[in-house]
Amino acid sequence: MSSKVQVWISQCPLPMNFINHYSKSLFLNLRKAFLFSALLFICELSHGQDPPFINYSEQNGLSTSVIYGLFQDTEDNIWFCTNSGVVKYNGNKLVSYKKKDGLAGNEVFKIFEDSQHRLWFMTASGRICYYKDKKIYNDKDHPVFSQLNIKSFISDIREDDDHNIWIVPDKGNIYILSKNLKSFSLLASPLQSSIFCTYKGAKYLPSMQGLYSLQTKTFVQQKKYFNTGSYIARHCQDDELIYTAGNNRLFVGNVITGIIDEHDMPELPPAVNAVVAVDSILYICSGNGLHMYDQKSLKEKKHYFSTANVSHVLQDREGSLWVSTLNQGVLYIPNSRINFLKSSDFFEGNKILKVNGLGNHVIIGQNNSKVTYYQNGNLRPLVSPNRSKGEGLTYLIKPIETDSGFIISTQSGITKFTLPGKFEFDNNIIFLDYAWVNKTSAYVSTPGSIGEYHDPLNLKTFRKQQSTALFDNIRAEALLYDAADSVLYACSKLGLFRYKNKKRLPGAFNNMENNSYTDIVQTGNGNIVASSMGDGIFFFNKKHIRQVNEKDGLSDNMCTSLFAENDSTIWVTTLNGLNRVTAAFVSGNFEIKIRNFYRNDGLPSNYINDMYVFGDSIWLATNFGLAIFNKNDLSNNNYTPKISIEAFKANNEYIPLVNNRSIRLNRNNNNIIIEFNSRTFKNSGTVRYKYKMGGLNSKWVETINSQVDFTGLAPGNYTFEVFAYSLNQNWETNIEQLSFSIKPAFWQTWWFRVLLALLMILSIMLFVVSRFRKVKDRFIVQQKINNYEKELLELEQQALRLQMNPHFIFNALNSIQHAILTGKQNDAYNSLELFSSLIRGILENSKYKFISLEDEIAILKIYIEIEAKRFSSDFTYEVNIDPDIDTGGIKIPPMLIQPFVENSIWHGLMPKTTGEKKLLLSFTGTDDAIICKVEDNGIGRNKAAVMKNKKQGTSLGTALTFNRVANINMLENKARYAIEMYDKEHDGGTIVTITIKR
Repeated sequence: MSSKVQVWISQCPLPMNFINHYSKSLFLNLRKAFLFSALLFICELSHGQDPPFINYSEQNGLSTSVIYGLFQDTEDNIWFCTNSGVVKYNGNKLVSYKKKDGLAGNEVFKIFEDSQHRLWFMTASGRICYYKDKKIYNDKDHPVFSQLNIKSFISDIREDDDHNIWIVPDKGNIYILSKNLKSFSLLASPLQSSIFCTYKGAKYLPSMQGLYSLQTKTFVQQKKYFNTGSYIARHCQDDELIYTAGNNRLFVGNVITGIIDEHDMPELPPAVNAVVAVDSILYICSGNGLHMYDQKSLKEKKHYFSTANVSHVLQDREGSLWVSTLNQGVLYIPNSRINFLKSSDFFEGNKILKVNGLGNHVIIGQNNSKVTYYQNGNLRPLVSPNRSKGEGLTYLIKPIETDSGFIISTQSGITKFTLPGKFEFDNNIIFLDYAWVNKTSAYVSTPGSIGEYHDPLNLKTFRKQQSTALFDNIRAEALLYDAADSVLYACSKLGLFRYKNKKRLPGAFNNMENNSYTDIVQTGNGNIVASSMGDGIFFFNKKHIRQVNEKDGLSDNMCTSLFAENDSTIWVTTLNGLNRVTAAFVSGNFEIKIRNFYRNDGLPSNYINDMYVFGDSIWLATNFGLAIFNKNDLSNNNYTPKISIEAFKANNEYIPLVNNRSIRLNRNNNNIIIEFNSRTFKNSGTVRYKYKMGGLNSKWVETINSQVDFTGLAPGNYTFEVFAYSLNQNWETNIEQLSFSIKPAFWQTWWFRVLLALLMILSIMLFVVSRFRKVKDRFIVQQKINNYEKELLELEQQALRLQMNPHFIFNALNSIQHAILTGKQNDAYNSLELFSSLIRGILENSKYKFISLEDEIAILKIYIEIEAKRFSSDFTYEVNIDPDIDTGGIKIPPMLIQPFVENSIWHGLMPKTTGEKKLLLSFTGTDDAIICKVEDNGIGRNKAAVMKNKKQGTSLGTALTFNRVANINMLENKARYAIEMYDKEHDGGTIVTITIKR
């Protein structure tokens, strides 16, 4: 462990009873101290543990493990310089470039980026090339490159203040390229293994021969030589200082004063590969690992990877370290402040299952029932009296605050260990968990039961109560007793069970049933939190319950343990990372904030079994060892990474991407794949993307993938936009754009469509004109036919009227004749007077197609009166008119009702020989019609037909009226008049209903 970590651990305050017990046992009670030392094999852990790292080598994508150098470009890509080309890593994919891709040589030592964002590769071949816009340019693209007569490998490439490119070979002449790369100048150099530096406008060349300044193409030697061997790649510049190392020494040269200071470094090997200055730390890369020194005091701080031949080190913009080696590939250290302890001496198999502590005294449980005690940087294995059983799992580590000790339960049995060195062991007892009810009794969970025990930590007393204390036969992995409600919570693989007075309560939370629970804690404000294996975690109290899972930002729903740091902060360990959850119920609302930590944040593993927090210190139990760190050292980088569109494919073929240039595709190349990536190496698992395709839709689409496919795009112009953001950190990248267009077929072009539209319009116009002429001619012919038909119908109507009027007059004259022949002169005179009035009315009305209902009724009354006189008032009649009817405003055909009145008198009433004879004529109105009803109590139509020996019971006048109505309805093109005739069922007679629509 590092000294820095040792300091903050040792400064953690301890409980006074803890310290008193410990000091008395070790220094005052010799007998107990001897027992303690016998049971504890004490060994201080080495402080040289390597930090958690991720190894990129031939096993996971690289073609070689020989890496000469590292570089991060302005787009945040990390480049590896290797003996078989260069490799670009964007956090998601490794892309190799070799000589076949345009590289000047496969052995690349260093990379330099100029102000135009060209990446220059320093190769062993002596030829030059650069990379820009995802393409490598060489002497085929710039013929001037082939004119450079470089006879050794290139040791440095730099840019001066005028944007000229300086090519510095290991020996020989220096070449200066113009910024447009169209010309060059040559500078004769006497130096070997030099590099090019600028400071405040001046030019300097440190080399094997010494430190030189360049003044008007003249090399001026400074006061001292660099006695550094042959590899100038070891040099680095930090402001006015030049650092290099070799032969167990560090050389610091000041380009202004010309003074070179030498510092003995006996811990360094003679050969040094590189010196890098970053954030006041000097990283010296050598054959026995990476040495880190304070830049001011030059005291060694740390030494990592002693078995690796380290060639270079790079700190990226997220604060992570990249270490290149000549034998182990690239070692990525997300967080060098996290201490990672793994040792075959203490952690057999390095699988840590449980961790818990009392202050900064921590007990670490692992497989094979191994238990280790950690305090102030020292590890002490607790020797178990028994061999492990089964897998040797550790079930429980729980502090005993009253006795300053621990209960440790494994498959070997249970150990009660107090810090003065006292052990109590029983191999027949296993605790899964216990929860105190009061000072003297507690609920205890064993592998097959739950019971309430008095003084359970006294193992002898516990054994005596086993037969009487049990109240449920379930396996509870964790227990919690809520003293406020006197309720016991038991977490099992079958669900969360509640007990009160040793009786199981029915489930109160339906959505919490049937889950597999792993742990349960209670916060200071009374909220209870339970973790599950597959369903996330649950916050609940008396009024509220809230499930938190991956949708809310939890790194995984498979949760292994919980640690309540304070009233609102809960740490959750999962099978895929660590979570710091800040949550609370506020006025009925649930407020939550989740921060995830993964292996890329510096954790030794994403698979975390347990954790313990004390102050700012965090202990993590993982399958790969124990991590100890300060929680303030967890990743909290505010750098916003960049995003880039990596590739564009049409019909599965890559299309070169050139900045600010739109891509034009043929209409058949419409199956599009776009690859993009956010340059984050720490939090790649929490990155989300949003994209939209302008020209296709206007909505942003969220995805976790770094590739989108568009199949069968229609011709048109498109603009693809994408940006990235983090679920855990407050950053969001800029929006990256890519424009492209798909050419339409000629029949899809605008000019073709305009031409086609004009042709269609012309064709339609010709068709419309032709059609209009035909329709017009047909309309004229049809209009003539309609006029002829209308005139024919009117003539037919007139003929019907003329047929009816003689018939009526004939019947009336018959009545008057009968009165004269029977000697009824007065009746005949009165009838003749009425008849003259009737004739005048008929003649007057015959001039019109329609008359008022009032005139029709007047004529009807005269006619009925004539008939009544004829038959000597042998029948009675009534004419009833609804007073709401405007008889003067309603128009009907003349003589419409008269034939039915005549029919009732002549064929219904007159043949009747017995009883009263009555005729009722009524006029009623509705909202949309006038109803005229002619009703008699005569013999009915059937008897009248028999008496007349006719096949049908309607008179000639009635038949004519039906024909008139049919013709009128046809002329008006609607059924305005309707006539119904039916006989009465009981008392005889006929009813005729004439409906006249308003």
